[in-house]
Amino acid sequence: MKLGQDIVKYRYIIMGVFVGLVVLACCLFPSMMEKVNYDFTSYLPKGYMTSDGYDFLSQNFNIHGDVEIGIFNPSPDAKTQIEQTVTEISSLEGVSMAVWAGSLDYFLDFGVYKETDQEFKDLLSILTDGKNWAVLVTLEYPPSSREAMVIYDEITAILNQNHGDNFYCSGMTMMAGELYSGTVDELWLYMLIAVILVVIILAFTTNSIMEPVILLMSIGISVLINLGTNAIFPSTSIVTFACSAILQLGLSMDYAIFLLHQYRHELKSTLDPKEALARAIPKSAKAIFSSALTTMGGLLALMVMKFEIGADLGIAVAKGILLSFLTVVLLQPCLMLLMDKARIKTEHKCFDFKFRPAVKGAIKNRKWIALLFVPVICFSVLINLPNMPWTLDYTYVHFMETPKVKDEMKDAQALAIEMGNQVIIAVPCYNYEINDKGNIIVNEVYVDKQYQFVDRLDQLKDEGKISYSLGLFPMIPQGKKVMGIDMETAIKLVAVLGDNLTGDMEMLRFYVNAGYTLYTVGINDVYDVESAESFAILDEINAIASDIFGEYGPVYMTGYTQASYDFAKVTPTDFMWVTLISVLVIFAILLFSLGSLKYSVMLVALIECGIWINLLLQWVFSGGTINFMSYMVIGAVQLGATVDYAILIATRYREYRKRLAPTQASYMATTSSAMAVTTSACILASATAVVALISTNLIIKELCFLVARGAIISALLVLFVLPALLVVIDRRDLRRELPIPLTPRLRKWHFKSKKS
Repeated sequence: MKLGQDIVKYRYIIMGVFVGLVVLACCLFPSMMEKVNYDFTSYLPKGYMTSDGYDFLSQNFNIHGDVEIGIFNPSPDAKTQIEQTVTEISSLEGVSMAVWAGSLDYFLDFGVYKETDQEFKDLLSILTDGKNWAVLVTLEYPPSSREAMVIYDEITAILNQNHGDNFYCSGMTMMAGELYSGTVDELWLYMLIAVILVVIILAFTTNSIMEPVILLMSIGISVLINLGTNAIFPSTSIVTFACSAILQLGLSMDYAIFLLHQYRHELKSTLDPKEALARAIPKSAKAIFSSALTTMGGLLALMVMKFEIGADLGIAVAKGILLSFLTVVLLQPCLMLLMDKARIKTEHKCFDFKFRPAVKGAIKNRKWIALLFVPVICFSVLINLPNMPWTLDYTYVHFMETPKVKDEMKDAQALAIEMGNQVIIAVPCYNYEINDKGNIIVNEVYVDKQYQFVDRLDQLKDEGKISYSLGLFPMIPQGKKVMGIDMETAIKLVAVLGDNLTGDMEMLRFYVNAGYTLYTVGINDVYDVESAESFAILDEINAIASDIFGEYGPVYMTGYTQASYDFAKVTPTDFMWVTLISVLVIFAILLFSLGSLKYSVMLVALIECGIWINLLLQWVFSGGTINFMSYMVIGAVQLGATVDYAILIATRYREYRKRLAPTQASYMATTSSAMAVTTSACILASATAVVALISTNLIIKELCFLVARGAIISALLVLFVLPALLVVIDRRDLRRELPIPLTPRLRKWHFKSKKS
């Protein structure tokens, strides 16, 4: 009571504080936007090949981001036009290298090939077929950085000017650029539509025109503060940026509704709005906090994921839930008092769903429902067991839909995508030391080992496993000299002179540095980048490289296919731990708040069943595939988001059970909670469904669709299965029951005026 009285008393000070927080959040918003991270590979933990490989390439070869370009140009002057484009791109600040078919002319200048040599023609065919041209651009900045975005825009501007729309870009920087522009453009649209849908739902489920305004202001302010305060983090993932606001809106709106309902209830015993609010605040705060705690518990379970995007999303949304709790308890009462007269003047009738026939039918057939519930759980668990023929297949790096292009551009698009899916391999090339004067002394060059590796790669090419290999040694056959210098001497020269190389020899610096040399290998495009065949080829390449170079130093492999491979390694253990921790945390919270082991076990089992059914439907309707991030996140999010529905009914059941028989208590608890559960589920489902319909980011689209479907599934289970289970697990104590009438006669739902 004291808390409520203090909030009512100091309401203008509280509103002033929140105004200051909103202003601060708006000031922090640009900083937060600059920290949005679109590079999913950066969230891989250390020790995985992709992250270690990127670190190695950035430190030693100045390779961070990349852009792979396919250009359709069948004209006789194509080479001249492409050369002009490459020259302009190479002159951009931040571009470290641009490789294309014309770059191979270096080998003609070196005297390695003649233009008529078949080996040279084969090498040239990797980068052009005469009509379609590949350009490989490497950047000095990480792909998701603001600098890389600027360079990518400059590159596309040059391509547009020189080639119109006859080009296609691939690679991590392109992906980051498209994710950035697409997400920013879409975010405001689906936020707007989501808010409109929430307003419509609230308009039909509240008693006054002003009530949706109060509720949206309360949660909207907490969403805004949460987004702004994300600037305190070093970075925010694109998934968190795109989903956190919608998830926070959908997950916490019922907190605001609960306080409003409690306020209406208190008005029945007092005509003083201030007194009613002072009573409603402490009574609702405890229930809201318990609900928020379970949701936060599910979200914070994502922190156990080795794939760090889980912690990024979990912490940001959990922070939002905490802010929503504080906003509802502190700010919403102030807004309610401020708009109370307007609320009274704009009262109207509203829907009041009870689902009486369905609930009574579920209780009547409780034994059949309980018997059916067991095999449904078992079947759902079987579907979600790993390494089974019927389990879901995961996708890893398909972040966006491949855009459709005109027919003549399809080969150029395929060329860019193939180059973008390449594997970059760094292997030891020479042994060196630095003397007292700081000069590099090369002790040994592993020339024979390099050509041994090239031969093994050629075998893989003959077997159809890889389509090409590029690098200094694949492009310069064994025994050939470079400008009259043998390969061993050339490597020593590159190592010693380093950045002081001039002329044509400078090109070699791109492939050799810090005792290593680079290979670029293309997995045959008949294999999907995420397929088991591609992973097996990667394992084979890694085994060959380790066998040849293992005694000289570690081998580094990175790229799109390697990232997919590493994501696949993370998935099984991450999902297991997230599921286990989220269940244990929420079970502990339920046990503490309900004080009952059997109710806690039943509620967690019910919502887990909803999660498994959700994934089962994904298996049935989505071709048996799911993105690995959606798979890892949905369990914790759906459990934390929808266990509140079950808690509400179970809590009311135990209250009614003090004076009613189990069947009657279950009926009364469910029908009295049906409207709150329906409203909450509809808000969460509609808000996330909007994102799923609009977003072009496949991960965000799928995750939000799973949350929307999960909210509906959980609501159906809570409304029509939980009432039966509550009665089944309850032991009737006839000595404590009173002789009361049977459950009231069922009536159809209708508009009901709820006067304060």
